Amino acid sequence: MFDKYHLTTIETLRQLDAENSNVVFELFYRDNKTFYITKNFPDRVQKVIEKVTDFSGMKNLRINDIKIANSQLRKDTLKVEKRFPLVQISSQGLDAIIYESALLNHIQLELIYTTRVLEVINVCKRYNITTISDFGLRRAPGLYAADLFSEICIDLGLTTSNMNLYNRFPHKVVGTLPHAFVQYVTVTKAKTTNLDKLIREEISLWTYLLDKQLTKVILPDAYDFKTVVKEVIQRTKAKSFIIRIDSGDLVENTDYVVSVAKTFNKDVKVILSGDLCKEKLLEILPEFQQRNLLNAIYSIAIGTQVVNNVKPLSIVYKIVQIDDIPVTKFASSKGYSPGCKKVVVSGDSYELKNGKTNTIDTYEYDV
Repeated sequence: MFDKYHLTTIETLRQLDAENSNVVFELFYRDNKTFYITKNFPDRVQKVIEKVTDFSGMKNLRINDIKIANSQLRKDTLKVEKRFPLVQISSQGLDAIIYESALLNHIQLELIYTTRVLEVINVCKRYNITTISDFGLRRAPGLYAADLFSEICIDLGLTTSNMNLYNRFPHKVVGTLPHAFVQYVTVTKAKTTNLDKLIREEISLWTYLLDKQLTKVILPDAYDFKTVVKEVIQRTKAKSFIIRIDSGDLVENTDYVVSVAKTFNKDVKVILSGDLCKEKLLEILPEFQQRNLLNAIYSIAIGTQVVNNVKPLSIVYKIVQIDDIPVTKFASSKGYSPGCKKVVVSGDSYELKNGKTNTIDTYEYDV
């Protein structure tokens, strides 16, 4: 939360009786690039200050005044220019220095996320897309960052898929049924991992959920996307619903959804998700426009890429077994080995249960 050597600095100054001056600290951005903060920024910074004060155990910090940049609720965001003081804290002596690391950490995240999501919003606005959610970006850097980013999305009038915030913002939290649910139901009903049978069960499941109005958004497995889409659109009694497209060629898959929906006289929109960011949207949205597919987009779901030059590891958390039945996702680009694994590492290689071997550093463990 803060650099502990600051405590030593403060205590040393007090022992030397050299800390009676009124000292003002300002936290500001010093480069030329413009950033943005949201209207709830003051509240979030105030919480950070309170937590740090409590964590330090220094209830007697001699803070004279704390000022935080405030957009005064006139608009959703406040432009942060070079040298703009985001936070100003005055104290007797160096007491206010104790907030430094926590404020730097928190505000850097705030600036990056707010600016990053505004970049996406601005691109979408060019193409008259106004519904945006944070399906991927909410989970990229960590739980704290996930909540922060989701709150920023809500501040900007967007939706979120972060269930941590559901009690506070029930009308702003949206989502789709996860693949783990689909895998669980299809495998337990089909009692097999035979691909054709699983696809048939998936089609039946989505049709049932739409007919019973238990969901308005379906997320077909990418392995046989077209078959699932066609069969569900044809079979369901629902006249309008949404298909989330999470992988594959987003333009081609959207075009296919539109053509099938037209054939069966259904109103079907799409949510585009995956590794979407400003740069990716600038690649695909012009093609959507050229092919008259923009009206089919219900929502853009931002991906996991937080900043331009840093891409998080593509780490996933998937169901692999139900009772004694191995489970996998069959999508060609996202598939994985079914069933529980035992990994034994020895020498310069590790061996999986399925017999595949790969080189690795020397150490031993069981998973």
